[in-house]
Amino acid sequence: MAARERKTIGDRTFQLGIRAAVAGGVGAVVLLHQLAVISLTDAVSVLVVALLFPIYLLLASIVLSLWLGHTPDERDLKPVDGDDRDPWRNWPW
Repeated sequence: MAARERKTIGDRTFQLGIRAAVAGGVGAVVLLHQLAVISLTDAVSVLVVALLFPIYLLLASIVLSLWLGHTPDERDLKPVDGDDRDPWRNWPW
């Protein structure tokens, strides 16, 4: 197992924010179920929740990263180690 690297306070805050977003989202689904707005036995409701929940988490992560100043930069990109040859050069094999 690799040594655990120290995380910055921004990284820990981001993780806490995502966990809070997940808990809030699950709580909202449970509340909507308790209020009989959605039914977990209805296929359409389950499909809508299953499709919208990941989008909600993606938006929450974008808002958190912008709020915490984790904007991407070209310097953050790392080169991919791989074969530089063109795979289609000798086609058909």
